[in-house]
Amino acid sequence: GDEMMKEKVNSLIAAGRRQIVFDLDATPYIDSSGLGELVRAYATIARQGGCLKLARLSKRIADLLAITKLLTVYETYDTVGAAVRSFGSAQLEACCPLCRPPVWTNYPDNRPLLSCPECDASFYPQLTDAIRSELKSAASGATRDAPVSHLWWMTYYENSYGREAVQLTLGRPCTIAVTGRLDLWSCDVVDRAWDAVPRPKRVLFDVTGVRLFSEKAWSKLTETLAGGNGRNRAAVLVHSARTASEPTSAFLPTGPAVFDHRDAALGALGDVAAEAAPGLTSTIRVKA
Repeated sequence: GDEMMKEKVNSLIAAGRRQIVFDLDATPYIDSSGLGELVRAYATIARQGGCLKLARLSKRIADLLAITKLLTVYETYDTVGAAVRSFGSAQLEACCPLCRPPVWTNYPDNRPLLSCPECDASFYPQLTDAIRSELKSAASGATRDAPVSHLWWMTYYENSYGREAVQLTLGRPCTIAVTGRLDLWSCDVVDRAWDAVPRPKRVLFDVTGVRLFSEKAWSKLTETLAGGNGRNRAAVLVHSARTASEPTSAFLPTGPAVFDHRDAALGALGDVAAEAAPGLTSTIRVKA
């Protein structure tokens, strides 16, 4: 299949056809050879001044592209028609609110949840229709800033726990929610979320969605929360019935900053309502 695809792409380029859509609706699986040819096709078409877009990806293929960070490279669409229509309008790209330029990722209209190829953070720029329309008619290189209120990091894609992730929601207080497992790997991702919170940090760690705690990961996390300049405050919200409902969780976090009621956890953070909510922005620009 990969050799047939290579021959077809080469023949289209030779015929001057450089705007190409791959319809993957009938493709249940892509192996390493197919993935390599997908990358080669993208590079070959781009070198000829063209563009390759993907349509109708299955969940399995979308996950494969996400794991290999290729989802940040390709423009993907729910339908072939949407992919074809996209060739007629200006293309946008966005920078990660954490890495900032020069790390850019494609910003197709139909996939507002973007993923940074540098730090693996997924983010959603809140670009209004008016600003998006303005950018679509602007010259190459024109930019606008869009606020970002949520960031996600996937920790595990598919397993018995389902999809597991760390989510940062900005506000007063900011919330870092962990789902699935809190082990050393996911704790490293939690550290990234903690570092992303603007100072002074007022953070509620919501671990009510954690199904398995690691004692070593908890120790590492408490060291992170204890650091800083003294102006940062954090509280941890745990499920009050975790031991009864999840007997596999032999370890449960305890400590002065651990609470099983949300109001008590929020109270430990102090009066945060009077403080300005922190914000992050993503720069959107017209792709050259």
